Amino acid sequence: MKIKLLLILLSLSMTIVSCKKDTLPDEVPQVDIDALNASPEFSWATSRDVTFNIGVSDTQYGNKAHVISIYTADPTTGGELLSRGSATIINAYSTKISLPTTLTEVWIEKYAPNGAELSRKIPANSNTVDVSIGDKDIITTAVSGVKGKTVMVMPQENSPSCATGDCSVVITQSSQNSFDMASGNTYCVTGNNITVKVQNTNGGTMRICGTGVVVEGLKMASNVTVIVSSGASVRFNNLNWEGPSTFKNFGTVTTGNVKVLNNFLNQGTMRVEGDFVTESNGDGTNYGTLTVTGNFNSGAKFTNSGTLNADGNFNSNNTPNFVNTGILKTKQSTLSGTFTNSGNWTVSSGEVMFNNGPTVNNTGTINASNSKMTASGTFTNSGSVTVQNYVQNNGTLINNCKFITLNLFDNNANIINNSYIQVDNQSNLKGSTILRNGALFKTNVILSLDGTLKGEGSTSLFRVVSTSYDNINNGNAPKITGSVQYADPSGKIQAKHFDATAKSTTGEGMFIQATDCNEGNGKPIDPDTDHDGIPNSKDAFPEDPARAFINQSYNYANGGSTVAFEDNFPLKGDYDMNDVVISYRYQIISNAANQVVHVDANYTLHATGGSYKNGAGIQFNITRSSVSNVKGAEIEEQPISKDLVLILFRDSRQQQAQWNTVPGENTSDPIKYNVSFDVKPGITVEAFGVGNYNPFIWNATAGFGRGYETHLKNKKPTDFADTKLFRTGDDGTVGEGKVGSGYVSYISKDQNLPWAIELPLSNFKYPIEKATITSAYRSFGKWALSLGKTNMDWYTDGNVDNSKLFSVK
Repeated sequence: MKIKLLLILLSLSMTIVSCKKDTLPDEVPQVDIDALNASPEFSWATSRDVTFNIGVSDTQYGNKAHVISIYTADPTTGGELLSRGSATIINAYSTKISLPTTLTEVWIEKYAPNGAELSRKIPANSNTVDVSIGDKDIITTAVSGVKGKTVMVMPQENSPSCATGDCSVVITQSSQNSFDMASGNTYCVTGNNITVKVQNTNGGTMRICGTGVVVEGLKMASNVTVIVSSGASVRFNNLNWEGPSTFKNFGTVTTGNVKVLNNFLNQGTMRVEGDFVTESNGDGTNYGTLTVTGNFNSGAKFTNSGTLNADGNFNSNNTPNFVNTGILKTKQSTLSGTFTNSGNWTVSSGEVMFNNGPTVNNTGTINASNSKMTASGTFTNSGSVTVQNYVQNNGTLINNCKFITLNLFDNNANIINNSYIQVDNQSNLKGSTILRNGALFKTNVILSLDGTLKGEGSTSLFRVVSTSYDNINNGNAPKITGSVQYADPSGKIQAKHFDATAKSTTGEGMFIQATDCNEGNGKPIDPDTDHDGIPNSKDAFPEDPARAFINQSYNYANGGSTVAFEDNFPLKGDYDMNDVVISYRYQIISNAANQVVHVDANYTLHATGGSYKNGAGIQFNITRSSVSNVKGAEIEEQPISKDLVLILFRDSRQQQAQWNTVPGENTSDPIKYNVSFDVKPGITVEAFGVGNYNPFIWNATAGFGRGYETHLKNKKPTDFADTKLFRTGDDGTVGEGKVGSGYVSYISKDQNLPWAIELPLSNFKYPIEKATITSAYRSFGKWALSLGKTNMDWYTDGNVDNSKLFSVK
């Protein structure tokens, strides 16, 4: 067994630390471990978690996936791969990697959809690194792509209580039905199946909590608020909307015409038997189901995050901002101003007209398969659009994903296609049509090409399925120019219409990758065998659509990292840091959507210095229910733990007969543990991390038990730890054993010394029995005194006493 007493480091009065943090003497005399007092702010970490948010600002490929790789150094000269995933102009690649504090820069590589590679060295000396990657450069400033949808909405409100304590008047029956509403009063309707008549409305609040209520004569005048609570139901007869007012529904409402002059919120079910109008100062939000049998006219800001059914004309007038993140169902539609759709918009009949130069942004789905769509202004599609007929009269259509026209496609203005346009019947190209960087425009027939067709960037394809009519007003210059191939089986377009770059081909040799946004074309130079959007050259599992990328913990090729423990918690030990010494490394396998699907882990037990029977395990930052098919380790089950806790062994003395810490004595071979488990879909690489997780030991010797856990500083104890041990013996834990604000754990109360330390190398030469770490590693004290700012490589700098180090096999 070992002696009680300390670990690590530093001395230096608080005055010196606070006044001269960045100035340390060139030589610090070796200090006995018992004389060292560490700053409580010191983390004792030789590694840190760094979150990378890598967005793509290069819009020329639409929403196609770019493969992003992070290396320890230049990949062309042997840099080690750490993390790999996909990024688009909509979704950034985010990952969290445990890096040594000595590593202050990494290399980022982008593999574009056309196979072009770009790599740069970037600083990684902060906890968060934001990167924007264009077509020619990588900038560590801001992220272009965003995680999730691009439109954010406010959270829903809670339905108010139906308690009557704050009510000026409580209405329980029809006999109370005739009254005047006055400013400052709250009128609570709690009766069921009653009729409430309002004679005069002069302000005030009506809160309806009953069912089957009928309200007559109410005026939505200035300073009037109406709230229908959850579970309530009401019909408003002759509801007059006359001035700025507030209407909130959490229940079920039927009413006639609605005119929003101030605030409108629907989180329940509301049927408007007439027209719904928002005036210029109105602000409407729908989280529930809103059905309008008449016309819907939005002249102000309106956000639909629920289901909105507009049975009449759907109009967005003047310059409002209409945002749909839910389900929108309309017929005849006329829109101007700013219209944003990240949900599902279905147009069942009638025409859709974008008038007066509106700004339209779609990242969701628009289905107008029975409708004609006529556009002006800027229409940016980064989602999916299906329309019967499409006409671009003015402005520009910018297509970054999938745009399908079932019948006639007319371009009289400007089209920029960065991804995929499909026309099932006929196309008239009378304006400017630009295809960029491997985009595909596919049409059955070309009726006319009076405008220009131009390719920009890497070669794109314009594919005619049936025939082209040589109905071209050639003018004084070619109509088909730049980096574009024009594939037409009829061969009717004459050579004079092409410039020296554009080509008339069959299109068979032109490959375009099939993705969620693009049907694709031809056979790939870099194929995607499993059709997950990741080319084989960057797909670690090219025939498995459920797996794509391998992420590796630091120093994986050389064995990974090491954790060394003292085992006397909550008492201090002798701080030779050799009671349990384990090295480890991880492979995190993710799919094309950057979700973790499988984990492979390798652990090696090097030393068990002492007579205690210690167990060892790892706690991961995911729940037990999110994993399956665990191999090579025991899941800690009793009592059932919410977090995933895997046990490598329960008695170190049964693992190794020898301690492997005493020079000259026989040694035991290192013991290897190969662990793996599957992860259910939904957990991202960023959330899981590529790191050290939470290794721990516990003293299983008789008289101690499973609750005597020992962790790295500030790591979370498992559900099996005995938190009553905190603040006993030499422990200085702050808090109640729960990670949170002000929580500090597994640190000694007098000297702020830990019971465990992690090293970013696998062949750590730990001290021999009874030799303190400060006596073996002479730079250890400087490192600690500087709060980790200097001598960060104390474990490899050579300033050691080799006579006090045990050689690892």
